[in-house]
Amino acid sequence: YAILNALSLDLLLGESSSEQLLAEAAPLSSTALEQQAHAPADVWLWVQVADILCIRYTLDDPEVLLEGVTSQYRRALVLGSSDRVKRSIEDQLHFMAKTLDMRRQQLAEDDKASSPEYKKLAVQLKRLKQVLKFVTEQGKLSRSITKSMTQRRGLAQRQQQEQLEKAKNANTDKETKSNGNQSPTSGAKSPKIKEKKSGICVLM
Repeated sequence: YAILNALSLDLLLGESSSEQLLAEAAPLSSTALEQQAHAPADVWLWVQVADILCIRYTLDDPEVLLEGVTSQYRRALVLGSSDRVKRSIEDQLHFMAKTLDMRRQQLAEDDKASSPEYKKLAVQLKRLKQVLKFVTEQGKLSRSITKSMTQRRGLAQRQQQEQLEKAKNANTDKETKSNGNQSPTSGAKSPKIKEKKSGICVLM
């Protein structure tokens, strides 16, 4: 990540040529893919591969297509289902786009809108915004799906709880009726019979 961050910074500052940056990015892609293959469960390695491809696409690398970049980000967003991962990707791309746009505006203010540097920067910004648009839309879709699934789980849990309550109440009603049907003299002591001398039996 240290090398990737340095590469991103060089791109944003514009202190190195596109050719120099691409020369550094190509081998970095191979290294990132190897790391990803050894630890496929590490979501940040998937993000790293996507970020490198994004830089190469922004620099107008003819070997990298938009579909390849978006495909890699889609995998990273799916694998890293946490909102923290999604926000991290979006925030990084937003920051990069904002920085490039500030440089472009500065060149325009310096009457360099017709310069090769301005035109190259405009192309880079356009390509980066294409990636950003996809990631933003994908993030919204993913969060919408997550919210829907959470609501469904909550509904299922409430329905299950209601069924348990109904079953519990039904058992309570049965016990109450069963107790009510018992003889009122149940459990009472049997009356004693006292025999008088007269020969008449009297219940005590």
